[in-house]
Amino acid sequence: MMKKLGHRKDQVCVIKSREELHDYISAAIVKGRIGIDTETNKSLDPITCKLMGPCLYVESQKAAYIPLHHRDPITKVEYE
Repeated sequence: MMKKLGHRKDQVCVIKSREELHDYISAAIVKGRIGIDTETNKSLDPITCKLMGPCLYVESQKAAYIPLHHRDPITKVEYE
């Protein structure tokens, strides 16, 4: 993630646990609004594309990304 988002580390966080996700969603509930975007595996086909991760934004919080189906660039094995 640092290769892609490292230059924005002060503006973006990567959610890696249920607790972090819970805290972020709790902040959204308090604000009453959340922005959601999705990143796919570069496919535009809604049937066959794979969700790589949602991006979330809550006012006064860092933008958040939740990696789901990322692979090691060398081994091509999906990260846990």
